[in-house]
Amino acid sequence: MEKLKRRLHDADIEYFVDVEGRTVSSYRGGGNLALVICPKSVDEIKTALAEIKYAGVPYTLLGAGSNCLVPDSGYPGAVIRTTRLKGISQSGSFVTAYAGETLSSLAAFAAKHDLGGMEALSGIPATVGGAVRMNAGAYGKEIAGLLTQAEILDARNLEVSKKDRTDIPFSYRSSGDAFQYNIIYAATFRFQDGYDRALHRHCCEDRLKKQPGEPSLGSVFKNPLAFAAGYLIETVGLKGFRIGNAAISAKHANFIVNLGGGTARDYLSLMGLAQSMVYNEYKIELEPEIHILG
Repeated sequence: MEKLKRRLHDADIEYFVDVEGRTVSSYRGGGNLALVICPKSVDEIKTALAEIKYAGVPYTLLGAGSNCLVPDSGYPGAVIRTTRLKGISQSGSFVTAYAGETLSSLAAFAAKHDLGGMEALSGIPATVGGAVRMNAGAYGKEIAGLLTQAEILDARNLEVSKKDRTDIPFSYRSSGDAFQYNIIYAATFRFQDGYDRALHRHCCEDRLKKQPGEPSLGSVFKNPLAFAAGYLIETVGLKGFRIGNAAISAKHANFIVNLGGGTARDYLSLMGLAQSMVYNEYKIELEPEIHILG
């Protein structure tokens, strides 16, 4: 690891050592990350990956951390964080955004240029890269409906290429295995004329009314076909239930919130309890929407 740090320093790539999990995850919990690398360009990602492989250090990716749980044991390898990849450009109805831009910043750009399509998605606290990878969505809209292509770096051979929307097997909160070995560093979207400010305002107000304000990772589980996950968790009596310093939100049962000092173990215990009780009552298996770092 020390050799890797020296080589990153020599390449003038920004990195941080022994980073607290609470600073990189919106749950505000979890152990320390040994090394967080923050590239500002695809060339810096290439260099960082080459040095990581040369040093023989395990690595993983992280965006905004809005749906990523950091284990209490932390992560002993290198974390490549994409939040410094910035930039948005327009060509007619097509807008290209780098992976580190947030959906909110993309929506603000669309609103400024009177382009419609992002109104329902703007409140999702995700980066563009993370949103494409997980096919983020809300209010019946998904990022897949706007995407035309993703620009990717193959982590195996460090080659860059473009992947068309038609080549990505999107489904509910998933992009299949399209990015299994690839890092998304930019994406292009096609918008329509006219930004609907009334729809944007309605979605924002609805989120404030229905979603908790405490630190969380957003929706814990994907919605099964027949029912909303929050409804199922609420009907088995778990709304507001607490373990340690985490609780199933009393406002929305598909959110697990940090009450102050909540650990990853608290979070996972509540997840397991919800899955067990919902299955026992309805024979429905709740599938996680959140990811665990590493």
